[in-house]
Amino acid sequence: MFRNLSVRTRLVGGFLFIGLLVLVVGLVGWNINLRLTQAVNTLSTNSLPSITGLWKINEGQTQIESSERALLNTDLDLAQRDAEVMRIKQAWQQIDEGFKQYDPTYKTDEEQKLYTQLQSAWSEWKKNHEKFMQMNEKFESLGILNPVNKEIELMKSNPVNTSELALVRRANTVLSELKQKVQDNRSSFEMATKSLLADIELNEKFGVETSKQAQKDSETGTFWLLLVLVIGPVTAIIFGVTFSESISSSVNELVKVSQSIANSNSQLPGSFQTKDELSKLQTAFYTVASKIGELVNIAQKISSGDLTVQIQQADTQDEIGKLQNAFFTMNNDLNSLIRRIQHSGVQITTSSTQIAASGKELEATMTEQLASTNEVAATAQEIAATSKNLVKMMEKVAEMTNVTATDASESHNKLIDMENSMRQLAEARTAITSKLGIMSKKAGNINSVIVTITKIADQTSILSLNAAIEAEKAGEYGAGFAVVAREIRRLANQTAVATLEIEQIVKDMQSAVSTGVMEMDKFNNSVTNSVGQVNLISNQIGKVINQVQSLPPQFIQVSASMEEQSQGAIQISQAMEQLTDTSQQTVDALRETNGALEQLEEAAQSLRSEISHFQVKN
Repeated sequence: MFRNLSVRTRLVGGFLFIGLLVLVVGLVGWNINLRLTQAVNTLSTNSLPSITGLWKINEGQTQIESSERALLNTDLDLAQRDAEVMRIKQAWQQIDEGFKQYDPTYKTDEEQKLYTQLQSAWSEWKKNHEKFMQMNEKFESLGILNPVNKEIELMKSNPVNTSELALVRRANTVLSELKQKVQDNRSSFEMATKSLLADIELNEKFGVETSKQAQKDSETGTFWLLLVLVIGPVTAIIFGVTFSESISSSVNELVKVSQSIANSNSQLPGSFQTKDELSKLQTAFYTVASKIGELVNIAQKISSGDLTVQIQQADTQDEIGKLQNAFFTMNNDLNSLIRRIQHSGVQITTSSTQIAASGKELEATMTEQLASTNEVAATAQEIAATSKNLVKMMEKVAEMTNVTATDASESHNKLIDMENSMRQLAEARTAITSKLGIMSKKAGNINSVIVTITKIADQTSILSLNAAIEAEKAGEYGAGFAVVAREIRRLANQTAVATLEIEQIVKDMQSAVSTGVMEMDKFNNSVTNSVGQVNLISNQIGKVINQVQSLPPQFIQVSASMEEQSQGAIQISQAMEQLTDTSQQTVDALRETNGALEQLEEAAQSLRSEISHFQVKN
């Protein structure tokens, strides 16, 4: 079935079928995913919010109805009634949340009709509830929460409070109206509840239908996917086996053709079973094999040295024809080349013999020149070594001179420092002398103060004596004054003694200060003489330093001259070494050249021997 189809058509057809299967699988999966997504969106954005919101409304309505019945209970106190009212407010908040959640959802025509009925019934019930709450506020404002019990209590009391009894009866009337209002509201409550439950039932039914449809779509999609998963591999296996069998048979025939070419068998087959690309390739292989066989025979003859073979130029311009023309051109070029090589081989042999003789003579001359160059190089090296030693000696002398100059300069600086120290000592001596003079003046002032203190002590002693005399005259009344007078006289005597001691100490200090001033004058004279001697020594050392410092430049000039001579000798030595190396290299090169010429002569003989094996055209 597929033998008359080309390989390309088979492969393209097979892959197109597999691609079609993949496309079918993708479309089925996309359709299933789309339907399931729609179902999920319907449940999540419509059914579930609608049902949740409606149940919130229903629960809130039930709580309100329960709280209304609780408010009819006369046993509740005010706090409990307030709690029920708060429950009603919270229930209305829950109802408002339910309507907010339900209103934005999508509604079918049937659901919209039910919702309209619900809004009408709900509005009626809400109005009745608001009226009930107004009546409850009116009842609580009277302040009597259990009017029946209150009326019984008032009836038992004596006398009866008519005004309070009238208020109780009014509260009882309002309570009866509340109970009647609850009964009246029952029909609107049941209508609203019925509409609400009908809307909830419709949304639940729609959600169940959506879920069932999604389940059905999922099962349908699963069936088609399993069917395609079974058909796909089976079809791929059938196509694979069919295509591989036809292609394998063609490839086996092509392998046989290749083996025939490898075994130099150029016999063409009678016919081929198929008409695809592989059969065409087999025919082309046999055609190429026949042409390549002819070229191989020519190449074998040329490789054996037979250049007399006749090669015809090809009539075609394909690759085999180009190869045959290349063999034709190569044969002609090889004939010309071999003839030229034979002629050149004779000339190379003659020339190499002459060059070898000249090279041996030049090698002997260069050997003598190398010996002379070595002697000159040795002499230059000795001169360079002597110059280096002299340079080193001059460098040591210059270094010692620099050290001497440095030490002398440091000594000169020390003497200058010593001279400055001497001058500072002289200045310090002057300052000490002035301070000692000040101390002498202060001691004189102390003597004058001591004289004054001595006079005061004498007068105090006289006064204490007079006081003692007056105390004796006074008798026992002056006994205390007598004791004080004795103490004052004793203190005056001690003060006089202390002043004498202080006076003696001050005199000793004045004597010591005078001695110190005399010694400082002597020290000043010694320092002045030392400063003069140090100044003289410093001037002499300065002259020595100037003379020593003038020597290094001269040593440097001598060292530079010796260095130049050493560098010149080194350059001569290096030049001679280079000349020696060059001569040695020249000798080595001549030896290598002679060796190469000998090898060239041998190669020329070998070339002539090899060329003689070739047979060329005349």
